[in-house]
Amino acid sequence: MSLFKFRFIAVLILCCLGFIIYSNTFSNSFHFDDDYYILSAWAIRDFSNPGSIWDLWPTRFIVFLSFALNYRFDGLSVFGYHLFNLSIHIVCAIFVWWLVRLIFATPVIGKSGIAGSANLFAFFAGLIFLAHPIQTQAVTYIFQRATSLAAFFYLLSLCLYIKSRLLQVKLRPSPASKWITPYVFSWLAACLAMFTKENTFTLPLMIILLEFSFFAQEKQRKLKSALPFLLLLPIIPLLIIFTKPVVYTDIQPLLDQPWRAGSQYFFTQLRVMVTYLRLLILPFNQNLDYDYPLYQSLLDLPVLISFIFLSSLIILAIKIFHRHRLLSFSIFWFFLALLPESSIIPIRDLIYEHRLYLPMAGFGIFLASITYYLLGEKNLKFIILILIFLIHWYAVSTYSRNMDWRDAFTLWNDTISKSPRKARPYNERGYFYYMHGDFTKAIADYNKAIELDPHYATAYFNRGFAYQEKQDFNRAIFEYSKAVEMNPNYVEAYNNRGVIYRNNGRLEDAIADFSMAIERDSRSVKAYLNRGIIYREKGDLGSAVSDFNKVLKINPSLSLAYYHRGFAYFLRKEYIKSWQDLEKAEASGLKADPEFINNLRRVLGKEN
Repeated sequence: MSLFKFRFIAVLILCCLGFIIYSNTFSNSFHFDDDYYILSAWAIRDFSNPGSIWDLWPTRFIVFLSFALNYRFDGLSVFGYHLFNLSIHIVCAIFVWWLVRLIFATPVIGKSGIAGSANLFAFFAGLIFLAHPIQTQAVTYIFQRATSLAAFFYLLSLCLYIKSRLLQVKLRPSPASKWITPYVFSWLAACLAMFTKENTFTLPLMIILLEFSFFAQEKQRKLKSALPFLLLLPIIPLLIIFTKPVVYTDIQPLLDQPWRAGSQYFFTQLRVMVTYLRLLILPFNQNLDYDYPLYQSLLDLPVLISFIFLSSLIILAIKIFHRHRLLSFSIFWFFLALLPESSIIPIRDLIYEHRLYLPMAGFGIFLASITYYLLGEKNLKFIILILIFLIHWYAVSTYSRNMDWRDAFTLWNDTISKSPRKARPYNERGYFYYMHGDFTKAIADYNKAIELDPHYATAYFNRGFAYQEKQDFNRAIFEYSKAVEMNPNYVEAYNNRGVIYRNNGRLEDAIADFSMAIERDSRSVKAYLNRGIIYREKGDLGSAVSDFNKVLKINPSLSLAYYHRGFAYFLRKEYIKSWQDLEKAEASGLKADPEFINNLRRVLGKEN
């Protein structure tokens, strides 16, 4: 078989297998963070306004831009979002295949015995990456496109970088016209990665690891090639510090109590990394929301054992570096790819399976090559059979795991069965019951969540929402008050309590709550809109118009804001402006009050 034909078939198999094992995901519902960052995110509704998308989360600007693109073509139909996610995953698997092929072409590995089977092992590394069930969270969970899309740019950058370096090595003296194009595009892909997810911070360090692992040139030449990428290292830290996106709250404890917060998280992550390794090797009992303890000391026995084990792995990688570069490189890849999320930065959630998406590339290389080193070249057919068996097992497990993601009920039922002492799964299942109108079961789950965690602000908020739907407004106010007591920055709790106050005629209390919400989130559309309506009802038309203007600055397509501003303009006798706003509201599908429209037409008719 010709090399071109083999490569074509390899890519075709990766594409077909990917669609087969994820074929049961296309109708899976939105989940968890999808509700806030997709279903409720006004910014992604307007693809033509990248400024609003940037404000949503600067270090993930590319991700939200892709959601805006999805929304423009698919609205909130899940099929398009899943298709995009799966396509990215398949391309990432192809990049892993390409990356391994390029590594086999480098001066160091190209001379080794395993190089004769380069195409075969590259193909299996890509298949392992594609089919492993640990990847389901990053593919099937729509919001975790952030992880797979970041890996897309990360892997593309590495592939193009090695391609450029190979041209430099093979064409000595190497004319810039030959290698500069892939080098520049590698750097541009690295830039895009930095605006996709924070874990791509390690990309310049991974390039240095590639240089020292697979290129034999002198140290000065290696650093010179990597230097433009090292200049990208400050991008993510500076973006987080100056724009303060959602993840800034994770580093705040590190700034307040650096030793306590950093050490506890680090000790816990030693244990978490062992769990990650277990999930890579034996992907059983997968869980969206692990109930994981926070460890306080290195001397805690599970932490100490984990530290010894992980240290032994690193020492092993150093010792085998010269004899088995692929194995050594794949071990270092695992630790380096996990570094941003498993170090000293105290991320709120201790463990998530999607964090293994990028480390899986290293595991694919490790698994494909370790079988060769253990069994030898003479047993190549046996090695192929072993790898085919593993990939078949992974594919079946992935298909099965995707069934758990079918809807919120199946997902959180599965999670509760595996984390029965954790509050959040009960809260999320309660939200599913609430959305389906079963407020009694919803409240029962919220009660259980609060029983397990009496300081769980979200459960109080959701219980308040359920009582509000049951028309028990006094109890709803109590629950919202408990939510803001537990979390003084709970914007939605202020908003909802303010709505109840407004409906009960307590307008000053309502204005105070909406103002508190705005103070804590200057982009709270609901708070500005609700406060503006009250100002209009109180006759403070200037303040009302000001609030509606702020709403439309945040979300220029919100028809309700045009309608209410048009009403305020009418009361101010600015009839032309009122008519213009009502036209914009109706153009967006909102049906205005016929009596109001007739009155406005009469007035405009008299003026004309």
